[in-house]
Amino acid sequence: SAVSVPFTESFEYGYDCWTFIGDNQYVNTNSAQKVSGNLGLSITKATIVSPELDVTSLADYMITGWVRSNVGDVDLSIGVMTDAGDVSTFEPIGTYHIQDGWKWCQFRMYFNDLLSDDYADFRSARYVAIYLPQEDVSFFMDDIAIVPAPQCKQPVEAKIDAVTSNSATLSWTSKSDETSWNVVARIGERVMVDTIVTSNPATITGLQHSTTYDFTLKAICSDVAESDVTEVGRATTECG
Repeated sequence: SAVSVPFTESFEYGYDCWTFIGDNQYVNTNSAQKVSGNLGLSITKATIVSPELDVTSLADYMITGWVRSNVGDVDLSIGVMTDAGDVSTFEPIGTYHIQDGWKWCQFRMYFNDLLSDDYADFRSARYVAIYLPQEDVSFFMDDIAIVPAPQCKQPVEAKIDAVTSNSATLSWTSKSDETSWNVVARIGERVMVDTIVTSNPATITGLQHSTTYDFTLKAICSDVAESDVTEVGRATTECG
């Protein structure tokens, strides 16, 4: 039977409620790869499908969780399915990029795109699915949650497009109708740049040459509403 939402999964008691699709797949709990509790999930070469969710539509919901892989520069494709046993019914909503291997990252994906005409055939989908590359890449997951989406949604698919000796250009995909964003650049724990931008992509200037920065951003939806923080990534400026 369908499970109620909000729905959370820590994999402390296994993964029997989930469906895994893929040839030569490997799925197991792992006591060494976890964010909290005693167990996380190890997966290779599989599409991961949630239990059936007791919703009319997933358009007002989001999925969040923690993931790491044994290599960097790989993508997860996150979407919905109408039939948990048929991977051909998988419809991607977006991708999450894992930049660095062996680093836990919090992923997040909103499903409000289901309201558009392009997704009309999937608007009533009741399964969330995560498609993993069908390669020899090991993924680890923990603390997955499918919950109502906030009004001010976190930017997704954020990346660093270009770097010079004193600047970095960032871009992202907005999931709300905001027109300004707060961008922060850090060296370690020190905040070096904290600025409001009104364009996407945005070029952040005034950086030091030959220096490694970690960039984050968040949406500003109103005077009283801001999104959660999105990790954009790490980049080193060119020599001066």
